[in-house]
Amino acid sequence: MLRTGKRASVIFMFLLGLCMTNSAFGVSLDTSGSYHWPVFCNYCSSVETDFSGEYNKYVLSGTCKPGTEDISGSYIINTAFSYLNNEASEVIKFVASNGVTYKSETIAQCTDDPWLVAAATCQCTSRAGNAYELLPHECLISKILINDAQRAAFVQEREAYFSTPPEAPRNLEAKASLVKLEVTLTWEDMSTKEDGFHIERYKQYKQSGNALYPDTSFYVDKNMTSHIDKDLVAETCYVYKIRSHFNKLFSEYAPRASATTAFQTMEREGLPEIILKAPSHLTSELDVNNCIALHWEDNSEAEEGYQLEQKTAGSVFALIVTLPSDTQSHTICKTVPGTTYTFRVRAYQGSQFSDYSNETSITISGEINPRSFSTGQQTLSTGTQGGKGNQLKAPLKLKAKTISGNSIKLTWKDVSDAEQGFVIERKKEGESFIVLQKIGQDVQEFIDHNVTAKTVYYYRVKAFNAVVESPYSKEVKIQIGEKGKAKVKGTQKT
Repeated sequence: MLRTGKRASVIFMFLLGLCMTNSAFGVSLDTSGSYHWPVFCNYCSSVETDFSGEYNKYVLSGTCKPGTEDISGSYIINTAFSYLNNEASEVIKFVASNGVTYKSETIAQCTDDPWLVAAATCQCTSRAGNAYELLPHECLISKILINDAQRAAFVQEREAYFSTPPEAPRNLEAKASLVKLEVTLTWEDMSTKEDGFHIERYKQYKQSGNALYPDTSFYVDKNMTSHIDKDLVAETCYVYKIRSHFNKLFSEYAPRASATTAFQTMEREGLPEIILKAPSHLTSELDVNNCIALHWEDNSEAEEGYQLEQKTAGSVFALIVTLPSDTQSHTICKTVPGTTYTFRVRAYQGSQFSDYSNETSITISGEINPRSFSTGQQTLSTGTQGGKGNQLKAPLKLKAKTISGNSIKLTWKDVSDAEQGFVIERKKEGESFIVLQKIGQDVQEFIDHNVTAKTVYYYRVKAFNAVVESPYSKEVKIQIGEKGKAKVKGTQKT
């Protein structure tokens, strides 16, 4: 593409410094006042582009041949033009055949994108580095390293960018809250150019053959990957569809998702709550391994899990295990011969609890059962744990960070060997801690999806098992700003 032998060819120079006249890689002036150029560079042979409504970016690469010096090499130039302030930038890297790498950076103010519009004019505002332009009247070297055909291709690419829809989001999921009349939506953002997302909501009724009835639609900002849909109707199936939009163009829909809101709520202290029904028909019997097999009926539709409690003669009920939602049985194999055990169970959701079930009692006879397993990977503990008595260590290094405008992620280090799970507690500024969630053993992270911007939250975590609870971790304090950025204040580390 270079017209060899003609001074009008596109020429590119790299030199160690204009003031260093003794440099081997410099510019010399002959008696006629003409410059002799160290290297001559070809039009760029490869271009990568990245367009958006706010900026255009180009990566140019090509080769250079010797001029007055026996030096050749290759160049890579990263350029960008911002429509926000009409600023152009150019970062040059030239790798010479002698093994030396030269660099320079230039900032300029331009009337338009100089790589897209040939008539654009630029005025340099800053330049630094040891690789300089050959033609003093050219502000940006890279502008003269593209030809008319390439510039026309840039125009077509940018027009195509603005005339094609964005990529569709993927993996839309909907999860109904168990304590509030709201649904949390999550999805994967697959596009790099969307202006935002358009969400459509429908109601679905079984009595109408599962037909969809349009309810409402709304938009959320670009780059978002979650949204909480609030103020919904109880015991209602909602179906959601989502697509991205750009320049008044819409992508295809992601596969739809649905969720059913809580079956029954009541207002208490201004917050909707689930009415949990007590488990019923709790029974106990010894199985063939002389283990205690417990069974009950699950009467709730929105419980987070179950708390199983036990007592022996002369003692009071104590929590021995927390079980997942929909559990209706549990087996205990660590028992003491000649001991009568009494059990009861209740459902829970956050800090809410159902009434207790009926009580059931059973007496163990025969030899000590050496087995130490139970269904649901939960084991009753009646003595020492891991050779360290009944003690559990407090979780360490509790940290909090924001992952969206309405979600906070907690992480910590599990340093206990015998916990059955962790209790996560939260409070707002000026309030008392409440139980936010109970999770299983060995878990070391949790996402709180129910937070509000500009609100200060405190978190703490403790481990528990059938016998004891650990001390609390150190507290962590965090606030989500208006734009979804976290303001971590006074994070305490252990």
